[in-house]
Order: sequence, then C-alpha cells, then structure tokens
Amino acid sequence: MARFQRRLALPLGVGILLSAVGFLAFADPSGRPSIVGAALFCLAGVAFVLSSATDRVRIAGRAIGWQQVNGAGTILLAVGWLLTAVPSVESTPLFGIAVGVGALSLAFFGVQTLTDGPHVDLEREPARERLVAVLALVIVSAGLGVAVAI
Repeated sequence: MARFQRRLALPLGVGILLSAVGFLAFADPSGRPSIVGAALFCLAGVAFVLSSATDRVRIAGRAIGWQQVNGAGTILLAVGWLLTAVPSVESTPLFGIAVGVGALSLAFFGVQTLTDGPHVDLEREPARERLVAVLALVIVSAGLGVAVAI
C-alpha cells in the first residue's frame, strides 16, 4: 500500500494544486470560506507532492516522515473540501450532511495515515468499536449518496 500511495500522491498533488490555483485565480473575493478552502487545497497539493518526492521533510529542526506529510495533506484536503463544497452550492441540508460525512471519512483516513506510519496493519480480530464505526460510515455514506442522487 505504501508504494502505491506514494506513487499516486504525485499526480494527485499536482492535480489538486493546479485546480486550486485556477480556482483562486477566478474566485469571488466575497466567498471567503471558498477561498480559505482553496488555499487549504493548495497546501494539501504541496503536501502530496512532497510526500511523493522525499522520504523526510525537515520542519523547525524536526524530521517528518513522508507518511505524516501525506496524512496531513489528506486532513487539509478534508477541511478544504468542507469549506468549499457547503457554502459554494445553495443546497439542501442533506447535501451538507453528505459532504460532512465524506469529509469526516477523509479526515479519518488522514489521521490513520498520520499516526500509523507508512502502512495500516489489518488486525486478525479488529475491535468491535472500529467495525461498528466503519459500518456506520459506509451505511450513512451510501444512504446519503442515494438520497442526494434522487
């Protein structure tokens, strides 16, 4: 997983960075949450590119592994998505809930990558709480996706 994740991080980071810069170039200055979200997309793109290009990054004299940079980029992407998606569309509360659950899922993945290292071990017998949380996220995400599509 780690090799695939690093290989995917470069095109993903470049794509996110280019789209966010394009958005910022044409953004309405009155839409502050969207502009902040796009700036977070830029930071996420830079984090993904850095995580694919180097094993360690030095920040304030501390070495940070590529997986931690990648996890931080995923969290920035989740927060940016939340800030740009909800205010930019006159939407129903259901859409806001769907975006919130999606951002929460993405942030959860980012936190796992940030804290667990370059790989996530699958336990032979995962904790019941983890299974319930994952199952709840899947059910809510699928249900909201169907409801928004209808």
